Amino acid sequence: MKVGPEAGDVARRIFQWAESNDLRIAYGRGSQDGSFQPGLDDESGYLFPFVVYTYGGVEIPFMCLLRFPQAPFDRLEKRKELQTRLTAIDGIAIPDDRLEKRPSFQLTALVGPGALEGPFSRSWSGRSTRLVALGPVALRGRCNGRECVRT
Repeated sequence: MKVGPEAGDVARRIFQWAESNDLRIAYGRGSQDGSFQPGLDDESGYLFPFVVYTYGGVEIPFMCLLRFPQAPFDRLEKRKELQTRLTAIDGIAIPDDRLEKRPSFQLTALVGPGALEGPFSRSWSGRSTRLVALGPVALRGRCNGRECVRT
């Protein structure tokens, strides 16, 4: 991590959570910043709901969920539900006009007591009991801020 110990600890906890839930972990190929994306790519479906970056950011790439539909976040009501859960945490703001884009926040927002348990607490209906919350990036694709493409 390129950030302080608190953000590094949160990233490790997310990574450990992903491993303990047998999620697939995809690694970014950025030339300056590293990233990892835990998610599903199995018989229950395809969902990579967030990206953790070495600069201390977390991105929810909704635009990829819409371009390559990934249930349940291809539905506006589920994106709004995730928005509500995340914005309940101090330091996280996701405006309505970002629900079709790539909103982000700092890992340090997840440092406080219960901050990780809120968004990571329950499965999204109809998906998998292993994937329990936050939002999307296509493992077999990439988003560059303007578009998402299959690779």
